[in-house]
Amino acid sequence: MGSRIGKCVCAKLAPERARADDAAMPPQKQVDYGHTAAVNSAMPRRPVKAAAAIGPEVSDDSSDENFSREQHGGAESSTSSAGSVDKAPRAAMTEQDFEILRCIGHGTFGRVYMAKKRGDAAGRLLAMKVLRKSRVADTTKHAEYIITERKVLRRANHPFVARLRFAFQSTSRLYLVTDYCGGGELLDHLRRLVRFTEPQAAFFTAEVCLGLEYLHERGICHRDVKPENVLLDGEGHVRLTDFGLSKMGLDGEATTQTICGTPEYLPPEVFRREAYGCELDWWSVGVLLFEMLEGCPPFRDQNKQRLFKMIVESKFTFRCVHSRRATSLICELLCQEAKLRLKTAAAIKAHRWFSGIDWSEALAKRLQPPFRPQADQRAPSSSAARATSPSPKRGRLDNHIDLHIAGFTYEGELEGPLRDVAEVESLVDSCCDLDGGNL
Repeated sequence: MGSRIGKCVCAKLAPERARADDAAMPPQKQVDYGHTAAVNSAMPRRPVKAAAAIGPEVSDDSSDENFSREQHGGAESSTSSAGSVDKAPRAAMTEQDFEILRCIGHGTFGRVYMAKKRGDAAGRLLAMKVLRKSRVADTTKHAEYIITERKVLRRANHPFVARLRFAFQSTSRLYLVTDYCGGGELLDHLRRLVRFTEPQAAFFTAEVCLGLEYLHERGICHRDVKPENVLLDGEGHVRLTDFGLSKMGLDGEATTQTICGTPEYLPPEVFRREAYGCELDWWSVGVLLFEMLEGCPPFRDQNKQRLFKMIVESKFTFRCVHSRRATSLICELLCQEAKLRLKTAAAIKAHRWFSGIDWSEALAKRLQPPFRPQADQRAPSSSAARATSPSPKRGRLDNHIDLHIAGFTYEGELEGPLRDVAEVESLVDSCCDLDGGNL
């Protein structure tokens, strides 16, 4: 599938700004981080973190939570709206409210676990992302990454976008709980099948487009669309996830110039240090479509400079035979000049390659998925590992973190399809036997 560059591209394009950001925040001081600008994704093919903002950034909306450093053990403050009556305090949610089934992935800041909420008679499967505060508190940017992901997940309510169910924190960890997608990553299935047929690729691209259209209408640019961040649910439908690098507040003609994302999926304007908006995601969709049909990304090179040059010049080659409509769509999405590129959901949905897609039926999830992931088909992520508890042993750093994020907690209601106990056990048993490890 090609090697992904995990180091920060900004260290190459703007080294002095990258070094300045790394030294910007001394530890153990009162800091108000303000509004968020970018977030990190913790998946195997690591994206570039936002290390330098070139030019003015667009502020997120005024409802963004502030987060501050407080003394260890400090209580989270809460305010009630004018005229409201304070209710009796509810017991804080903790890790003990969930039954941890298995570790299904890990990344830079922590691990992701398959879990069930205790007391849920339906036995719904959940994905619990557990993040270590000792790493999140490393720099200002890291804390912003987590806050932005929490905000995007909380606001999203779309069939093709991951949905936040619970969010809470302990003295040493942050917890984000979403619906569990039993179909695994799209990348897993692409590796298994090597390439997708055009009807298969059209189905997944259509659902990704609908999810991105929803986000863009709300001023949210994903900025890290790639096969690892497209999950499939148990029925085979798409769920966009990992909003670590998302940018909020890109309504209308608003733009940003932050350099972040996975280099192979970024458009030329990012490397030219030009402003961009939500249209960045449509270039990434073009790369994703190419990868689904060809089995590898269009731009690959171990050498950073050569990779950047390939992208800026938009040079790629089709090695397999495809329909004219498919190649036309890819070429229009990966056009070197942004002005000539397809960069709106309406324009992409109107392309001839999608002539067989009924978009209202697709939005209602009434289109038949190309395949329904089964336990024996589901290939666990390469980062999967066995585990029985997110916090088997606490290290010295974990016990001395005084980071408290005000407004982080969220307790929603569990809704959605039921999971049969036998299906749960089948999915758990299907995971590979890998060595676990402490957080």
